Amino acid sequence: MIDISGIFSVNRAFGAVAAQARPRCHVAALSFALLFGFAVFAGPAPAHADIAAGWQAYNIGEYARADAEWRPMAEAGDRNAQFAMGMLAEARSDADDALDWYERAARQGQAAAQVVVGARYAMGMDVEVDLARAWYWLDQAARRNHPNAAEFRDTLVPRMTPAERALIDQLGD
Repeated sequence: MIDISGIFSVNRAFGAVAAQARPRCHVAALSFALLFGFAVFAGPAPAHADIAAGWQAYNIGEYARADAEWRPMAEAGDRNAQFAMGMLAEARSDADDALDWYERAARQGQAAAQVVVGARYAMGMDVEVDLARAWYWLDQAARRNHPNAAEFRDTLVPRMTPAERALIDQLGD
C-alpha cells in the first residue's frame, strides 16, 4: 500500500486566509490546498491503478466514475481510498459524509485526513468548534511528520480553556 499522507500539506497561508473567510470559504480553501497535492499523486502507479483511475476521474469532474473506483476499496478499509471518498463527498457538497470518510481515514493513521479533521474542528467547518478534538487530530498528524501539523496544533493551545488544556494533557499521554 502506498502511503500518500506525506504529499499533502496545509499551507501556512491557509491559516491567514481562513481566519478572514466565511465557513464555506474554509472548505474551498482547504480543498484547494489538498487538491494541489492530488495532482502529484494522480500519476498512475501500476499496483494502484484503481486509486489512480479514481483521481483521474475526480480531476475531470467524473465523480460517479471516481466513486465506482474508490468506494469498494474505501469500504474494505483502504485509508487512502477513504480519504479520497471524503474529498469526493466534499466536492458533492455533502459535509457530513465527507467528515465521516475523513474520520475513517484519520482513525487508520492517514495523516492528511488527520489534518483535515483537525482543521474542521479547529475552525468549525460544518461542525461545532472543538479545540481539544482538533488538537488531538493535529497531534496525530504531527506524530506522522505531516508538514505544518505541529505548528497548526500549537496555535490552538492559547485559544483553549483550562478544561480543554487539561483534556489535551490526557490525550497526549
